[in-house]
Amino acid sequence: VVRFARSFQRHPKNRSSTQTMLEARKAGLAPAEFDEDGKEINPYIRQYISSAPWYLNAERPSLKHQRKWRSDPNYTKSWYDRGAKIFQAEKYRKGACENCGAMTHDAKSCIERPRKKRAKWTNMHIATDEKIETFEQDYDGKRDRGNGYDASTYARVIERNLCTWEDTVKYLLNLDVNSAYYDPKTRSILCDDPLPDADPNELYGGDNQYRMSGQALEFKQLNIHAWEAFDKGQDIICRLLHPKLNSSSGIIRS
Repeated sequence: VVRFARSFQRHPKNRSSTQTMLEARKAGLAPAEFDEDGKEINPYIRQYISSAPWYLNAERPSLKHQRKWRSDPNYTKSWYDRGAKIFQAEKYRKGACENCGAMTHDAKSCIERPRKKRAKWTNMHIATDEKIETFEQDYDGKRDRGNGYDASTYARVIERNLCTWEDTVKYLLNLDVNSAYYDPKTRSILCDDPLPDADPNELYGGDNQYRMSGQALEFKQLNIHAWEAFDKGQDIICRLLHPKLNSSSGIIRS
């Protein structure tokens, strides 16, 4: 029947009549064509889509060959319950692991430390059987790197890391909590001193106050002296720390 229909369409006269009928269906002058299930076929569907392959032996036009004929299995999004135990025997069972006595694996796959006296011979301290699960997954599920990801575990880690931000930062140590000296919206510090009546030695002035006072200034002058001497041609080996500060860090040769 299909071969006859194709030879019928190959003839010029029959082809022109088929084309005329198709144009009439598109214009709404002729009734639409029905498939095997009694449903109307859209006349605007291309012929290479509506025509069925020859090996299907289709007697009438149909779109059944375009439908998905394979049903997806019932894929699950659950994951393995790691570390779960189901049953613990009191005596060794035939076919169980010779080392620990669990029924869910053999001695070659046992991850327990090899016992000096195995459970098969002592019949004591039988290990608990593991929970064995099998999941049916599709192509993407087998290659999904996020399988088994637990968001609640990650949330606990984030909560633990956020605790470190509760420490007071250095530039807020000299500020009164109830004052408006620090503006959190612009994250700026005003020019006025929030505690003008307090002792200046007890306030935090930043890390630069240690760089510009005490032995830091002496160390800076010694470095400048070493650089100037090196520029004048003297044989100087300086390790950025003067021998007076650290005797093993540098040597000055005159």
